[in-house]
Amino acid sequence: SDDTAELFRKEFIIYNTSNTSIPNNQVQAIAVRKEIIWIGTPTGLAKIEGKKIVRYSTDQTTLPSNFITAIAIDDLGNTWIGTDQGVVQYNGNTWLVIEKFKEHLITKLLYDEVRHTLW
Repeated sequence: SDDTAELFRKEFIIYNTSNTSIPNNQVQAIAVRKEIIWIGTPTGLAKIEGKKIVRYSTDQTTLPSNFITAIAIDDLGNTWIGTDQGVVQYNGNTWLVIEKFKEHLITKLLYDEVRHTLW
C-alpha cells in the first residue's frame, strides 16, 4: 500500500497524501523521538506532532534537496536529515547545512547515543 501507518496508543492511523499534508506517499525514512514523527519522502520532509503536520522543503529551509533519504535524531533533540545532495542539522529553529555533496547520496544516518556520534 502507498499509506504510512502509525501504531500509537493502540490506535491505528493511516497517513497519506489524501488525508494529510505529507509530501508523498513513498516514505524513504522515518525517525521517532518522544511523540514527534519525522517522515522523509522523495519530494520533501514532514514532521508529525500530535495532530499537527508541518511540511518542509527547499522553498523554506536550507535543505540541499527535497529528496530525503535518511533521518536520525540525536540525544540533544537535533534532527539530522540526509538527502541526495548532503546532510542538514535542524535544532528546532535553525537549519544548518553540514555537508553538501552535489553528486553524493546519503543513504543512511544513525545516531549512536553511547558514543554521541552520528554515523
